[in-house]
Amino acid sequence: MWISDDDSVIFGPELYREFVVPYNGQVLRAFGGGAIHYCGNSNQHIESFLATVGLTAIHNLNLDDLDGAARVRHALAEKKI
Repeated sequence: MWISDDDSVIFGPELYREFVVPYNGQVLRAFGGGAIHYCGNSNQHIESFLATVGLTAIHNLNLDDLDGAARVRHALAEKKI
Protein backbone atom coordinates (compact mmCIF):
# COMPACT_ATOMS: atom_id res chain seq x y z
CA MET A 1 0.00 0.00 0.00
CA TRP A 2 1.31 3.45 -0.93
CA ILE A 3 -0.21 6.80 0.04
CA SER A 4 0.99 9.83 -1.89
CA ASP A 5 0.98 12.70 0.57
CA ASP A 6 2.73 15.58 -1.21
CA ASP A 7 0.57 18.14 0.60
CA SER A 8 2.35 17.20 3.83
CA VAL A 9 5.11 19.68 2.99
CA ILE A 10 2.68 22.62 3.32
CA PHE A 11 0.62 21.48 6.33
CA GLY A 12 1.48 22.60 9.84
CA PRO A 13 2.01 19.86 12.42
CA GLU A 14 -1.25 20.45 14.32
CA LEU A 15 -3.47 20.28 11.23
CA TYR A 16 -1.62 17.24 9.92
CA ARG A 17 -1.89 15.42 13.25
CA GLU A 18 -5.62 16.15 13.54
CA PHE A 19 -6.85 15.79 9.96
CA VAL A 20 -4.41 13.47 8.17
CA VAL A 21 -2.80 11.02 10.59
CA PRO A 22 -6.03 9.27 11.66
CA TYR A 23 -7.15 8.71 8.07
CA ASN A 24 -3.75 7.60 6.81
CA GLY A 25 -3.68 5.14 9.70
CA GLN A 26 -7.12 3.79 8.81
CA VAL A 27 -6.12 3.18 5.20
CA LEU A 28 -2.76 1.66 6.10
CA ARG A 29 -4.36 -0.66 8.69
CA ALA A 30 -7.00 -1.79 6.18
CA PHE A 31 -4.27 -2.91 3.80
CA GLY A 32 -2.01 -4.44 6.43
CA GLY A 33 0.48 -1.57 6.42
CA GLY A 34 2.33 0.45 3.85
CA ALA A 35 4.29 3.52 2.86
CA ILE A 36 3.72 7.25 2.72
CA HIS A 37 5.35 9.15 -0.14
CA TYR A 38 6.09 12.86 -0.35
CA CYS A 39 8.45 15.11 -2.26
CA GLY A 40 10.47 17.72 -0.38
CA ASN A 41 10.83 18.18 3.36
CA SER A 42 8.04 17.19 5.77
CA ASN A 43 10.20 16.93 8.86
CA GLN A 44 7.66 18.99 10.83
CA HIS A 45 5.67 15.71 10.80
CA ILE A 46 8.30 13.26 12.00
CA GLU A 47 6.42 12.66 15.26
CA SER A 48 3.16 12.24 13.34
CA PHE A 49 4.76 9.74 10.99
CA LEU A 50 6.02 7.78 13.99
CA ALA A 51 2.49 7.78 15.44
CA THR A 52 0.79 6.66 12.20
CA VAL A 53 -0.55 3.15 12.75
CA GLY A 54 0.41 0.78 9.96
CA LEU A 55 3.27 2.88 8.59
CA THR A 56 6.07 0.58 7.45
CA ALA A 57 8.08 2.94 5.24
CA ILE A 58 8.55 6.50 4.07
CA HIS A 59 9.33 7.09 0.41
CA ASN A 60 10.78 10.55 0.02
CA LEU A 61 12.00 12.32 -3.09
CA ASN A 62 14.18 14.67 -1.07
CA LEU A 63 14.83 17.26 -3.81
CA ASP A 64 18.50 17.46 -2.75
CA ASP A 65 17.69 18.23 0.90
CA LEU A 66 20.00 15.51 2.16
CA ASP A 67 20.17 16.87 5.71
CA GLY A 68 16.37 16.80 5.99
CA ALA A 69 16.22 13.29 4.53
CA ALA A 70 18.86 12.11 6.99
CA ARG A 71 16.89 13.51 9.96
CA VAL A 72 13.69 11.67 9.01
CA ARG A 73 15.63 8.50 8.19
CA HIS A 74 17.30 8.42 11.61
CA ALA A 75 14.02 9.08 13.45
CA LEU A 76 12.29 6.26 11.56
CA ALA A 77 15.19 3.87 12.03
CA GLU A 78 15.04 4.35 15.80
CA LYS A 79 11.44 3.07 15.68
CA LYS A 80 12.38 0.25 13.24
CA ILE A 81 10.28 1.78 10.43
